[in-house]
Amino acid sequence: MKLQLNHSYLIASGLFLLLSLVFFLIIFFQQHGFTYPLDDPYIHLSISDNFAHRGIWGISGGEFSASSSSPVWTLILSFFALFPINSLFVPLVINIFVVLGLVYFLKSKKIEDPIIFSILFLTPLIPLVFTGMEHIIQVFISLFLFLFLLEKNSSTPRFVYLLLFISGGIRYEFLFFAVCLGFFHSLQTKSFLPLITFIFTVALIPIFFGIIHIMNSWDFLPSGVMIKGNHLFFHNTSKFFLIGFRNLLTTPHIFIPLMILTLYLAYLNIIKTVQIQTVTYTSFGFLLSVSLLHLFFAQKAWFYRYETYLIPMIILFSFRLIQKNHRWVLILILFPMVIRSFQAHRDIPLASQNIHDQQKRLSLFLKEVPGKKVLLNDAGLMTWKTGIQFYDFYGLGTRYFYKQARDKNWDLNKLEYYIYNNKITLALIYKNWFENRFGKIPDTWRQIGVHQIKNNIICGNSSVHIYVLPSGTKSINKFISKCNRYLSNACAPE
Repeated sequence: MKLQLNHSYLIASGLFLLLSLVFFLIIFFQQHGFTYPLDDPYIHLSISDNFAHRGIWGISGGEFSASSSSPVWTLILSFFALFPINSLFVPLVINIFVVLGLVYFLKSKKIEDPIIFSILFLTPLIPLVFTGMEHIIQVFISLFLFLFLLEKNSSTPRFVYLLLFISGGIRYEFLFFAVCLGFFHSLQTKSFLPLITFIFTVALIPIFFGIIHIMNSWDFLPSGVMIKGNHLFFHNTSKFFLIGFRNLLTTPHIFIPLMILTLYLAYLNIIKTVQIQTVTYTSFGFLLSVSLLHLFFAQKAWFYRYETYLIPMIILFSFRLIQKNHRWVLILILFPMVIRSFQAHRDIPLASQNIHDQQKRLSLFLKEVPGKKVLLNDAGLMTWKTGIQFYDFYGLGTRYFYKQARDKNWDLNKLEYYIYNNKITLALIYKNWFENRFGKIPDTWRQIGVHQIKNNIICGNSSVHIYVLPSGTKSINKFISKCNRYLSNACAPE
């Protein structure tokens, strides 16, 4: 049995490593280097570098910010930042080892090979690895806790509490997860103690960091959660449910499987030829609850990651529920995931190229103007090891703009006054993003260039407009020279 386990594990792990290597080499030979297909990993890398070397929890080396929605992931990266290694590859390598551990864990639980391969390639885990984010760990913890529920334990092992404790600092969505897990495990044990203890355990790290955020004049929750989440429940209930149902209907890889599973369970209840165990209803109720809470309150999509942790649990439950003579139902459930997986694998190299052509080239430009104060759309690669003092009007890393984004209260006159007081010299922005918030580009800004990329699928816009602000007019010729050296279009005063 041990030999069979090892043989199967080696096949799954070997195929995963081989395909990961193929994608890495494609990216490497395209760019003569490596770039993540998202800007977000560079936010965590920036915070981890600053925390490890300066003791400052923030994207900028001189200012605290509540920018990390995954503090445990950022702390892990901070630990590795203490060593003299290339921190760029740390998130990628960690994710690869987590996937190998996940496959081993599933084999140790005697999960059948078709389920493991479906989880591996339909989640899909390889694109998730290349995002350089914490979502692979989220998948691992979610599957472990879901299997704990499926096994119908009468007590809660200490390791479950440890995972719940860690999970609250991996993704804030685990708060929904813990509520549902605690509720349905309470039904199994006929005691509401698990519900209370699960919620308390998963909330410890968010509460700890929330207090730190407030002590530094930010809100309790991270800036990304506050800006991007659906917080209309207490303000505009009808719009809240409208957004939630829209998220549900535009997420076919979640909506269609859940709908089919609901109908299939109803069918089994009607024909009564199969005895359905209580744990089946419990685990499906958990899946349905977690999925709805996520899609109504949290984010979806954006390079196949936010709701991805739900997919392995749906796959596992579907394989266990669907009868052998009804395998066509399983095909219907998996079909939307197959389409999504194909798209995700296809998009890895192009998304990476987009980030390289836009964000990396702009970061090379900014490295040549060190010490300058720059207004950006967002934090990310342009703020990692560029030596600039940045201000992002999206609000993830700059408290002034965060409060405007949170309250949706943008004022052009106040912005110009803020720019003047802080002596900001440059602006690298998506023009449409800026105009959607502030109405127009200030008359005092001088455009010196537009950096454009082709075949964009991941960046906020294909074009980044570059402006010299009033405090930087004395250096305009220097800016133009550096702009012409690093960016796509020749730069010149407007």
